[in-house]
Amino acid sequence: MLSKIFIVIVMGLVLLALMRGLFFLVSDQGTQRRTLHALMFRMMLSLIILIFLAVAYHFHWLVPHDIGR
Repeated sequence: MLSKIFIVIVMGLVLLALMRGLFFLVSDQGTQRRTLHALMFRMMLSLIILIFLAVAYHFHWLVPHDIGR
């Protein structure tokens, strides 16, 4: 259960970083690098989720459900 909460929290952070990047894109008009930093932060969070999902699957913290079986 703790792993699912972690995933939801990180996904929320990804969404906030994406909204922050959009805000900086509109407000800065290319004068600062805040948009780049916000989107790089989003990519790092997405990579963290991907690595965590692979590790969680390997250690059986998360298991896919067998709906099609």
